[in-house]
Amino acid sequence: MNNVSEQVDHSLIEQIDKLVLDTAPMAIISTNFYGDIMTVNPAVRSIFGYLEGELEGESFLKLVPEMADLSYSFYDEFTNRGDLELFDDAEAVETRHTTDESNFLERFYYGIQEGGEQGLLQTHNKNGDVLWINMFANRVAINANNVYIVIISDVTETKLKEQQIIQLNESLERRVAERTKEVESAHSKVTLLLDSSAQGFLAVDSALKIDPEYSKVCDTIFEQSVEYLCIADLLYPGNKIQISNLHKNINRILDEKDDFIQDLYLCLLNDEYKIKDKNVEIEFKFISTGRVVLILTDITRRKKLEHKLNHERDRLKFIVATVQEPAEFFDIIDDFEIFVNQQLNMLLTSNKTDTEKLDETFRQIHTFKGGFSQLDFLTIPMVLHQLEDQLKAIQEADTFECDEIQTLIETSLCQSSLKSDIEIIEAVLGKGFLNSDKDVTLNLLQVKRIESFINEQEPGPVVDEVSELLQDLMKSRLVNLKTLFRTYPKSTEKLASAFDKAIYPFEITGQDLLVDSNAFAPFTKSLVHVFRNAVDHGIEPPDDRVAADKDETGTISCHIKTLMDYLVITISDDGRGLDFERIREKAVEKRICSKEEANQLNEKKLSKLIFDDRFSTKTVITTVSGRGIGLSAVLSELRKLKGDVKILSTLNQGTKFQFVLPYNEAKV
Repeated sequence: MNNVSEQVDHSLIEQIDKLVLDTAPMAIISTNFYGDIMTVNPAVRSIFGYLEGELEGESFLKLVPEMADLSYSFYDEFTNRGDLELFDDAEAVETRHTTDESNFLERFYYGIQEGGEQGLLQTHNKNGDVLWINMFANRVAINANNVYIVIISDVTETKLKEQQIIQLNESLERRVAERTKEVESAHSKVTLLLDSSAQGFLAVDSALKIDPEYSKVCDTIFEQSVEYLCIADLLYPGNKIQISNLHKNINRILDEKDDFIQDLYLCLLNDEYKIKDKNVEIEFKFISTGRVVLILTDITRRKKLEHKLNHERDRLKFIVATVQEPAEFFDIIDDFEIFVNQQLNMLLTSNKTDTEKLDETFRQIHTFKGGFSQLDFLTIPMVLHQLEDQLKAIQEADTFECDEIQTLIETSLCQSSLKSDIEIIEAVLGKGFLNSDKDVTLNLLQVKRIESFINEQEPGPVVDEVSELLQDLMKSRLVNLKTLFRTYPKSTEKLASAFDKAIYPFEITGQDLLVDSNAFAPFTKSLVHVFRNAVDHGIEPPDDRVAADKDETGTISCHIKTLMDYLVITISDDGRGLDFERIREKAVEKRICSKEEANQLNEKKLSKLIFDDRFSTKTVITTVSGRGIGLSAVLSELRKLKGDVKILSTLNQGTKFQFVLPYNEAKV
């Protein structure tokens, strides 16, 4: 039974093999060791035009006579490379090559198959028509006899199209050459035209030397004759690194053969330069003569106008923000003046260590910078940013005295810059606006002193009346917590727009809860760092969000609620989320903990590290973030209210800050 099954299987396999050979689009030929054709499939007759039975027994050279020369050519090319020794029996191969002139297929086998190449050649079919074919040969042993299997592909159509393309390219090159000649003949006219233009035109070679043919405007821009000078030296005088980079980039452009990549390189070059006292815009273009052309435009007047327009725009934004949020305007001015004139001295003369005093000063300055920026003040945010640089230098010094902090702030331009900003508002809105906030206010300590004084007095109508007045005063200090957050939605949207990011408009949601404004205001003002970080660190640019399969517009939210005797403020975003591995690396880098300790921290403990002084994952300090003290300021104010914070974050999904503070509505 098994023998019958094997016979059936063998018969089926033979039928399948025959079917494959008969239907294959490629010509498949078997020959003996000396190149005599044994079998051919139908594709051979179809490609070469022979009838059935005309090729069997004939030499393979009848079919492809060019094969003899080709086999020598490929074999010799391969052996000339010194690779013959790679064969298992190099001596035998060499013997067959030199003694057996008729064995062209053996030479072809070693020259093509072992050399890793294909045999492409031109031949003819039976009717004399041109054929382009690709050949591949393989040697197999059947019953101790060497047999060659040759596979041939007809690539005539492809080759003819390649020739047509070559002809078209040659024609195009001729037309370009003719056009170039026409351009060169009109050179004098073009030179006159360029000299009459307000732009400068020059060309440089691979050494970046300026060709003698350039427009006269170039001499005016550089204030000297530039013939044969190096353009890199003119654009970056004395800057060896920039000069070297421009040399490399220009030569990369000149050497690049791919037009698309060449255009990319051109786009990467700077397009604005400071030359003497001028702002110059430069456009780089590659030309076929192996030169790069520079088109120079003096944009000094335009830049001055843009600066003036930007200043007027920022000035208008500042005025509008002040009109929209007058209470915030007056509050931050009052708070800053109280800090500089009173609280700073109290802090520096307190029992805290010098390091604690410096850190607290740093946090306060950073928070004020964020607050002034949020309200679009013009000059004081930048002055405070510079003051942060100076405080940072004190931090990094081996030793320092607290008097240095006091002196630094007193000698800074903080007061004068704030006065300058206030004068802008006064010039537009008048003194009446600035004098509109002249109500007499009492702070919490003053109220408590009055309350203690009243309690010491004998009961009577006057005491009762004053007690009622005190209760009214205390009630007047209570505000809806949401009002302390009222500026954040708009300022956060504005910051996102400045960063070329998009977020949905949002409101402060949740319960309406009364709080003591004096007690809560410092904490809610410090939350500016959380909202700004959500935009800067959290929300991704639209393209990145789309690539991450997110809505291109980000979401930031703020929700307020009570939970038993606690107030919970939740600020969340659907951005990048915290990169805990990056936090772990930064913690070690900043020497907050050792590598071994960092590896033991879970995500909850790692998330708390972002509140540490000077911790930041950003490598560049900007006016928005990078100092590493923003969240430290938040934690400092939170602890004053005996609160705590919980962070929930998932990489590429978002981050949620939950601030939990003691709160008893009945006591309030």
